[in-house]
Amino acid sequence: MDSEEREPLFTAADIKEFTGLSYRQLNEWDRRGALPESRDAEANWRKFSLKTMFVILVCAEVRGRFGIPLESLKWLQTVMLQQ
Repeated sequence: MDSEEREPLFTAADIKEFTGLSYRQLNEWDRRGALPESRDAEANWRKFSLKTMFVILVCAEVRGRFGIPLESLKWLQTVMLQQ
């Protein structure tokens, strides 16, 4: 797959912009294992696929509207990210 065909990657700044979550909230989600993607090994930056971006958007909305705990969001993310 060449660079033109690769799926776009998003940064924490993109997630912050699209979800309304603060960097502090993103760091807390990451610390508690509620962000589904790991950090880029070389730069140590978080990178998110389009699918992951969508999952985080849904989880942020569910958490905001219903106050669902992060632990429950981990389950929702697992279900949404299954093949």
